[in-house]
Amino acid sequence: MTVFKAGYYIDEFNKQLEKIVDKTILSSFYENKLFFEISNLPEYINDDNINPLLKVAWNIISRGEPTRASLRVSENLLKVHLEESFLGVNSNKPEIQFAIDENFFTDIEQDLLIDLIRNINKYNESKIATDFGSKYLKIYRILIELIASAQIQRAILLLVISEPPQVRITSNRWR
Repeated sequence: MTVFKAGYYIDEFNKQLEKIVDKTILSSFYENKLFFEISNLPEYINDDNINPLLKVAWNIISRGEPTRASLRVSENLLKVHLEESFLGVNSNKPEIQFAIDENFFTDIEQDLLIDLIRNINKYNESKIATDFGSKYLKIYRILIELIASAQIQRAILLLVISEPPQVRITSNRWR
């Protein structure tokens, strides 16, 4: 079994969270919650036989852990989960930015958010919805789906690159 680390983040979303919780809380989250396992991979992958485009794809999705989510993943997650609090994409500047209504975060309690982030693997959607509330559920879903997206993309790419006969992927959130 091989252990990997993968996760995505959205800068604009993190900046809003950092207004509520200390940056070290998020850093610890990204340092400790991104691990997953893949079993039955070959012990050695000969990269001479790998399509160069797949090598480029691997470099893009693994350029850091966590890695900034793609524009498409970021926009989709923010649209789906923040709904009207996602104000769209600002492409008037040199870099594309996502606009999030800061009012979404105004009544988020620091202690609850810290608990959610630190113990994200202990909670499920039902518990968060009843004990924390709908805004915390939206934050939870964004964080979980950012991790799951990165882990799924990395696992699929490894499958394509290694062509193993049987592979099993284990993540704390997929059980």
